[in-house]
Amino acid sequence: MRRNTLQSVVVDRIEISPSGCWLWSDNCDVRGYGTVTFERKSWRVHRLLYTLLINPDLGDLVLHHGVCTTPRCCNPLHLEPLTKEQHDAISDNRLRCRNGHTYTPDNTLYWGDGRRRCKNCQRDRLQRRVERGEFRKRV
Repeated sequence: MRRNTLQSVVVDRIEISPSGCWLWSDNCDVRGYGTVTFERKSWRVHRLLYTLLINPDLGDLVLHHGVCTTPRCCNPLHLEPLTKEQHDAISDNRLRCRNGHTYTPDNTLYWGDGRRRCKNCQRDRLQRRVERGEFRKRV
């Protein structure tokens, strides 16, 4: 049985951008992060490369795209390991949602636990659900 090699699974699917980002050109999850199966395990590509090339034991640390904010980027030099608390603090200070809408008082929803949501994105999600027929009229 042929084992997957890093070359066949990852390297051939990366495009190098002028900014130095290694952009994943294959499957991505709903948040835009590259995904791959390597040695019978599902990985986010940036975490796989960081684990193989920089630090094999991340434990409970999460990887933050500190140099760039591109989820498709899997360049391990663009990543920094943080605790979940540190990462959440950075995320709470972002000025834009993941779709680029600016967080303003008129465009921000707050959940009971303090998390925030973009009203534009929330409206778009609801519209897609309506179009898929997830809501039925009551008779």
